[in-house]
Amino acid sequence: MIKSSRIASVLITRGGALALVAFAITLWIAPEQVPDGEAAELAILGDLGGVAHPPGYPLYLIYMRLTSWLPGATPAHTAAIGNAILGAVQLLVLHAACRAWGARPLAATAAVAIYAAGPLVMRYHSQAEVFALNGLLIAGILWLAAKQGPLRGERRVIALGLVAGLGIANHHTCVLIAPVGLYGAVLGLRETSARVRAACVGLVALCVGLAPYAYLLATGDNRQSWGTIDELRQLIAHFLREDYGGASTFASGGGDLHPMANLAALGYTLGRAWLWIPLLGALAVLAMRAWRSPDGTTWGWRMLAMSWLLAGPVLVLRFNLEPVGFARYAIERFHLMPALLLVLPAAFAIDWVSAKSERLGVAAVTGVAIVGHLALAILAMPRLAQERSPALERIMENLITSMPPDAVIFADGDAPNTVVNYIQMTRNIRPDVTVVKWRLVPADWYRARLVQRGIVFDRESDKPSIEIARKLLDAGRPVFVDLSMGNLLETFAAYPYGLVFRVVPANEKRPSIQEVFAINKRLVESYKTDYPPPGRDDGIASVYHEQYAHVWRIIAKALAAEHDPDAAWALAAADTFAPK
Repeated sequence: MIKSSRIASVLITRGGALALVAFAITLWIAPEQVPDGEAAELAILGDLGGVAHPPGYPLYLIYMRLTSWLPGATPAHTAAIGNAILGAVQLLVLHAACRAWGARPLAATAAVAIYAAGPLVMRYHSQAEVFALNGLLIAGILWLAAKQGPLRGERRVIALGLVAGLGIANHHTCVLIAPVGLYGAVLGLRETSARVRAACVGLVALCVGLAPYAYLLATGDNRQSWGTIDELRQLIAHFLREDYGGASTFASGGGDLHPMANLAALGYTLGRAWLWIPLLGALAVLAMRAWRSPDGTTWGWRMLAMSWLLAGPVLVLRFNLEPVGFARYAIERFHLMPALLLVLPAAFAIDWVSAKSERLGVAAVTGVAIVGHLALAILAMPRLAQERSPALERIMENLITSMPPDAVIFADGDAPNTVVNYIQMTRNIRPDVTVVKWRLVPADWYRARLVQRGIVFDRESDKPSIEIARKLLDAGRPVFVDLSMGNLLETFAAYPYGLVFRVVPANEKRPSIQEVFAINKRLVESYKTDYPPPGRDDGIASVYHEQYAHVWRIIAKALAAEHDPDAAWALAAADTFAPK
């Protein structure tokens, strides 16, 4: 009897039933293919080891390695299952945090149910991505820092220091919740008489939490690994993101800031995640309790408000990417943290609105919250289904399987590099094809890796890409480039070839447009297209389908200029590939 009551308590008053339902949904939508370049990188490194791009995410990589035994159909699927577990635990801890801050269990369940059904949460809880673990650690800080949290005094300070260190070892944005963490640490120091010892031990715990960075010194090297880290100096440089221009730089390629566009994108994401009206209620509660909280936790709410401002509006003001197309897809993951921080005030807003709901019975209201979660999750399914399609992996597979032997592709996007590596390393498909990510060429470790594949760099050349392409062509290796390599396209004759352009050696004649049409038609007929065509806003698959269409428009225009009747076929192909 006692055991059954404990189980009921975990399922109903502690959010267990909701976490189980959300976990089941996440498992159901977990993809067997990689949905984007970062998921491909993390799936490889979780399966085979290696260093991730700066700042390295060592805690997440360790977790992926420890869960690589999970029964996934592919490495990407295994990583997705591991992330689903993190997501479910995150919901449990977040529910506990709501209760520790003073919300009633039913309001906590409702708030967590809305958050968990958000499109972004479902996306990143069901694929390889560091933000599921990031959210779990942030939820842990919220729980530990609460006035009614699970620990007191020195133990509270130690736990907060440890979780803060682990958070930084997972993703640097965890530092944006420092105001809440410091508030909890001050509470802990006030709760103990040995304040100096507690502060010192808390700092030691913070350092212990950073220990996962030692993994980057120990892990092995492979084609996907961001070099090999052998020295403390290299480790510090990786931690500080020096390859990306420093800790405060968002995108390595530079570019202008887009403050208003990114604020608008954040507002839209939060409104969609929180169904607009609960969002307004959460923001109102956050402002009112930061002004004056009736239970004596005003400073806690002020620190929460400050963390939300840092993780939301202040952070997105630093983005040097305009939130359109795939850039928006990449940026949106940074909206997860401000969405999560609103769970606490949303629970209080729901608590205020539904003060009399407990008359219906705890189990009944919990059931309503879970049904509501299911309804919201179902509404998000069409979009998630498109994002979870095998489109990107098939597109990259088509790219390399259509290549002649020992081909070299110069490209600058993440997908041609990481997704191709995933296909080659986990499925052993066309390992002879080499993709050169030109943005990485300045790194010594990357050049050394390319030398092993027969691509030698002349350090004295003022036009290295042109010199390398010429050497490869002289050696008889086929060379292909994407539109990012404009200097090669201006220097050499080239013609459309699927997603890329084939460079014509100096001793060969460029094929006629009719021959180019025939080549590309054969490519299309050989492609695997066993996936639903992407829409206009379905992530990176939409970008590449637009590139397919662009190439066919080029061919159609050239055929039309020669009054060739195949121009109609080419235009139809462009229309078929274009995102709808």
